[in-house]
Amino acid sequence: MDNVQIWTVVHPGEEAKNYALEALQTKNAIFTDGSVVKDVKTGAALVVYREGVEVYSNFWKLSPYATITDCELLGVLEAVRWIVSTAGDEAWEIFTDSQAVLKILSSRSSTARWDKARQIYLSLSEIPGRVSLRWVPGHSSISANERADELAAKGASMREVSAETEISVRTLRRYQGEAGRLSLRKWWSDKRASLGTSVNDFFYCASHARLWIRGEVTAASSAVVFGRAPTPAHLYRCGVVNSPECDCGAPVGNTRHYLLSCPLLEQARNRVKGGVPYHLYKLIVDLKRRKSFNQLCSALMQYLDARRGLL
Repeated sequence: MDNVQIWTVVHPGEEAKNYALEALQTKNAIFTDGSVVKDVKTGAALVVYREGVEVYSNFWKLSPYATITDCELLGVLEAVRWIVSTAGDEAWEIFTDSQAVLKILSSRSSTARWDKARQIYLSLSEIPGRVSLRWVPGHSSISANERADELAAKGASMREVSAETEISVRTLRRYQGEAGRLSLRKWWSDKRASLGTSVNDFFYCASHARLWIRGEVTAASSAVVFGRAPTPAHLYRCGVVNSPECDCGAPVGNTRHYLLSCPLLEQARNRVKGGVPYHLYKLIVDLKRRKSFNQLCSALMQYLDARRGLL
């Protein structure tokens, strides 16, 4: 590998496009591409041209954990392999729309970290000086590049993997992190199901503590959401009154009753556009309606304070 030199060329967009169009008609050119669809469907392809005439094409499906760089590298690798096995005594131009791939191949240190890049070096060592790699802008109305793009997508849609890919350390770490987050999310989902709604609201609101710090949540809203509003149900639990009944006749006068259905607060409740959410934490995190929610909570606290003064 130490004696192998790869000629990689990246011209500005318009110049690169014009060169690719000319090479397609007058030289031996191979256009390669990679495709990743929804992070799980991966493919690669190549199309071989001799003076504008397509003479060969192929496509592959990679493992679901392959990255777009893996796909692009495979396209270039298969192009080099085809040249070595079929036309190694001729000069060839390989075109890719991935500058990342050309950057990897132009650096020895980067190449050492990619298995397919190392294989490209080894294959090119068999035909030194016969191949140059060039960048071509993607989606620039170059028919050959669009053909490679279509075949790469076709490879990604195949059912069976036809080109295995080694999994990189970076990908392993990403999968490990995602698995950890999913595990934590599942644990909390199961745990939260066993907790009361008030506890759910507390943890959700606590995660938005910055809203209190910036003063965007009033003291009244805080008292309502965290269960400190002096409702009949709350006072009954504290032993202050003998019944949790609301003045409207409802058997339980708790916060939800006042916010959602109590006729005594109907006027204040009607001012909230879109209605009052069942989950109290949304009183805090709904940016568009926070002002009206704050006003509703203030009206509730004023009513409860006045009611308590009459006890």
